[in-house]
Amino acid sequence: MQHPRLMLAVVVLAMTICSPVLAAPDEESFFKQQPFYGKAFMQPLADDQDMPASTHPLLVDPRNQPGTSMYGALEPERPSRAASPELHDSVLTSWRCTRHVMVNVSCLFHNLYFQNNRLYVVLLHSDNFQVARYFLTMASLMPSIDIPHQLHFNTVEEAAVHMRNFTVSTRLALGVAPPWHDNFGHCIFDGLYPTFLGLVEFGLHHETFDAWFCQNLCQPSCDTEEIIHQFSGGRFLPQERFMNDYPGRRVSGAKFLKFNHFAYGSYRKGQRIVQADGGIAAGRSLNAMYLFTRRMYHRYGLPLPVHKNVAASPVFRVAIIHNKRFNMTDIEMFRELEAKYKAPNSNIKITYVDYGQVKPFSSQLALL
Repeated sequence: MQHPRLMLAVVVLAMTICSPVLAAPDEESFFKQQPFYGKAFMQPLADDQDMPASTHPLLVDPRNQPGTSMYGALEPERPSRAASPELHDSVLTSWRCTRHVMVNVSCLFHNLYFQNNRLYVVLLHSDNFQVARYFLTMASLMPSIDIPHQLHFNTVEEAAVHMRNFTVSTRLALGVAPPWHDNFGHCIFDGLYPTFLGLVEFGLHHETFDAWFCQNLCQPSCDTEEIIHQFSGGRFLPQERFMNDYPGRRVSGAKFLKFNHFAYGSYRKGQRIVQADGGIAAGRSLNAMYLFTRRMYHRYGLPLPVHKNVAASPVFRVAIIHNKRFNMTDIEMFRELEAKYKAPNSNIKITYVDYGQVKPFSSQLALL
């Protein structure tokens, strides 16, 4: 039998194919059992009573949390805050960012605003900080995560008057902008994983969050958008769906959407980004890939794949994953191998898997 060079693309996994599909856990009441496409973009955003409040210090009391070896203290420092701390904390934007220098920056914003299809930070003219160091390094591979625009005011009272009309979202939001998100690989490992890693760096990876989706939606729909929604545990909020609700032109009193907490990540933590340890970004150093996998399986109500001792297992299981670059000769060879090792006494079990024929996504996870 000939072995074409594409055989190099075969991925061999020691795995148990027959993992059971468990029932998904009950969803929070704000899902209201609605179908995902077109109806699950939950409004109004002001109704947050149906989700338990976070107890994480960075969300409950960000002002009094010091910096760590992973991230810095809250910025910018404002001497004027001493005169009106509550007004400063409720109106002006502040943030803390990871300690990377000009690369792979993740930031957690407090009081981030949306209007006219743009995100805004509200600042004082007296604020002193390096804008480019943080904001300009958070852009996605595609120019779809909007670098926050700046609104400057002389005093916090002036800012409060200008920003007086807003809808508030008290939940943690995560900006997600996967390039070519109709493709599973790009969506999950160029978009969702890098942004989730931003939460890991702040210790927020257990938090339920709203997914603020900065890309245009698929027409008519994409399975990947449902994956992002399910993974978040919160609401799926496509930016394009809010353009008409907040159309203002930065006019005083125009309505804004205000996020109490909004996290940004960097795409430079995705697939095909070479790390010194040879793995995906923070997969080993922060155990982020395990945390990502655990959350994904939990959100779909599935048990984690069991790590087994290959030497102790009586059956060595192999999965050959279909790839669009395989030709018919390759596929025929893989099918022959699958049939050859189906004998009951064989200690090798080969399965040729075409994920395009395995639906829904939870069934693909269950294969592992």
